[in-house]
Amino acid sequence: ALTTNGSGTLSFATVGGDAGTEAFSVKLTGNDNNITDASWYKITFNNEVFDTGSNFNTSNGRYTVPSAGKYFFGTAVYVWGGNNFNNCATRLYKNGSSQGDTGNYFTYSDGNHFSEWYQEASQILDLAQNDYIEVYQRVDFASGTAQVDAVSRFFGFKLA
Repeated sequence: ALTTNGSGTLSFATVGGDAGTEAFSVKLTGNDNNITDASWYKITFNNEVFDTGSNFNTSNGRYTVPSAGKYFFGTAVYVWGGNNFNNCATRLYKNGSSQGDTGNYFTYSDGNHFSEWYQEASQILDLAQNDYIEVYQRVDFASGTAQVDAVSRFFGFKLA
């Protein structure tokens, strides 16, 4: 909100407490080809684009919540390289537990398959201080080596 001190000086007042004060965006430094077929795999994003509160750990791929509140998280994951992907899904995990599918879960039961997949997903979570958030991926493929492409991203910020 715009305020004045009464003598013509304008300034912006703080709105929403600490909303927006914590934010991060991370990516991979290269393709990650450690995906195991038909199991949930943690994507360890290891390159910070920015991290205003230094709360993202690039060695373990975790964002640790600095203060309780509502947070928005998003991820964009591109997987390719395996042959005959049958299904794919992305999930956010809180403190090591799945928060359910955060985006579309693709599956083919009619004999059709695909060999690359891109998904954007987001979720708002009510979190306590020191909760941590991670991104997990599942791909079922017939053969080859599936990999998470370096264009994949994970980001978030505090809403309230």
